[in-house]
Amino acid sequence: MELQAALAESVAALDAAGGRLCIFATPFIFDSSKVTSIVPYSDSSTRALKVYTCGEGPKMQILAKYPHVEQYSVWHEYFKSGEQQFWAIPDLYKISSLRSLQPAFRSTKIRSILIVPLKTRHQLFGYLSIFREEFDTETLWARQFDSDERLAQSRISFEAWKESKTAQTSEWKAEEIELLQTFGSHFAQAINHHQLHQKIDALNTNLEIQVQERTAQLQQVTQQQRVLFEVVAKMRESLDLNKIFSTMCQEVRRALNADRVGVYRFDPASEFNYGEFVAEDVLPDFLSAMAVKVHDGCFGEKYANLYSQGRIHSMSDIRQAGLQDCFRQVLEQFQVKATLVAPVMKGNDLWGLLCVHQCSAPRNWEASEINFATQISAQLSIALEQADLLAQTQQQAVDLHYASEQQRILFEVVAKIRHNLSI
Repeated sequence: MELQAALAESVAALDAAGGRLCIFATPFIFDSSKVTSIVPYSDSSTRALKVYTCGEGPKMQILAKYPHVEQYSVWHEYFKSGEQQFWAIPDLYKISSLRSLQPAFRSTKIRSILIVPLKTRHQLFGYLSIFREEFDTETLWARQFDSDERLAQSRISFEAWKESKTAQTSEWKAEEIELLQTFGSHFAQAINHHQLHQKIDALNTNLEIQVQERTAQLQQVTQQQRVLFEVVAKMRESLDLNKIFSTMCQEVRRALNADRVGVYRFDPASEFNYGEFVAEDVLPDFLSAMAVKVHDGCFGEKYANLYSQGRIHSMSDIRQAGLQDCFRQVLEQFQVKATLVAPVMKGNDLWGLLCVHQCSAPRNWEASEINFATQISAQLSIALEQADLLAQTQQQAVDLHYASEQQRILFEVVAKIRHNLSI
């Protein structure tokens, strides 16, 4: 929109000294049920103004409360009902409500103001103001000549003379008011259409961003599900816990793009105060947590019971999490900035933890990532039960083998005894 050029044309058409076009960032809504429905935009940071100027205009003082005349309550009070179609001011110095704004006009010759609100039926978009300067007049009064010589002496007192008047103002004519209202109507329509187009463009952009974000989320979830299926498949192929843990750490770290993923096991005899990482996949830029005995004196007291109940704990920034010093020091020992932790259960007991670490910077964990870590930890719990079941089955097989061998020897002894009764 060529608003600056349109304002200049409006000023010229009304033979004015200057003008202002004030547009609200967000239009006001007229509500006939509430007379004071328009909140003074001067007190709201969201009601920013955009102002175009042409020619002469008010000059706000350095210590003025607001930088624009339209921000003062006099504008709001006059147009708040939505019924006023214009405000024609022949002499601004004779309007008591403008007293607070008169200093802004003192350095100019502006005396008359004509203002129209830029509005549709229910919305107010701003104001269009036209300024007219005071003017001076000179009237030359000439005598009426009479040829009668008897009036010669009287003629001297009726010599031609000039009458001067300064700082004159004039009323705004009806056609001038109508013309500015027409301009205001066109301005309002153009601004309304422009703002509607901006909203549509913003909506389309937002929709595109949402589609892109949703697509990325779906791709991430699909990748996570693929990793989950691969982990489950490999668990079925092998019940070797070390191999299962190692494979899981590698796949999960890549799927979550984390800096470290590890399986932490508690020392059964320590009441959760001691433990160590039994598997890990970590980027080379960061320390390895393997083969490091970890002592956390406050875990058993504060966190063990919560994890035993299935708690999933995510921290986007350990510095802002309000952790106890003992717990924070353990995390800092391994350069952890953000962490996602899920319990690994063995039956009804807390066996260990699945730990996802971000060491390079804090990180906000998404719901899909937390859900993925929960599913992985559940599969690790299943793997532990399967490994126990396998160990029990293998032990039973060994016991059966021994029992069978004992029975075979017993039968052989009995058979030999029957063949030979010699003590």
